[in-house]
Amino acid sequence: MPGEGELKSTANDLLTFLAAFLGDRKASPWHILRPGFVVATAAAKKAREQRKTIEPALEPKLLTTYAGQYRVAAGPTAGKIVTIERYEEVLVLKSRSTPPQELRLHAKNEHELFITEADLQAIFQFDSQGHVTGLLFRFARTVTAAPRIESAPAKTSGMNKER
Repeated sequence: MPGEGELKSTANDLLTFLAAFLGDRKASPWHILRPGFVVATAAAKKAREQRKTIEPALEPKLLTTYAGQYRVAAGPTAGKIVTIERYEEVLVLKSRSTPPQELRLHAKNEHELFITEADLQAIFQFDSQGHVTGLLFRFARTVTAAPRIESAPAKTSGMNKER
């Protein structure tokens, strides 16, 4: 496929990518998630392959439960806000550094979602009553917590579901 190629990355490159992805504009002089830039790591290729398989459907109530804002607790992007929004039957991830069209989240299972643009997984955390308390972002062999700070209403249009 045109534009596909290997991206040789060090652990520091991946941490820089995560910082840029979660909104730290000083982390990198380039914007790795700009449209048309292909992240071709082995993990991203695996994520694209997973997308081709049948994705489990999430219950509408669960999609609404996940929508909200989460604050990154540690690392170079500590304090940055990540928003999960619901567009009909789709969840998208937004932060200050994501492309304008957002990043669609795909379900691995009921509580783990991922994006295909990079090796990033979002794992939802719950309290004993079943309320979402936060997210764990898994990226480049690191896990970063992001406690929930507020819920967000579902949206009914504006998202291209063909991702």
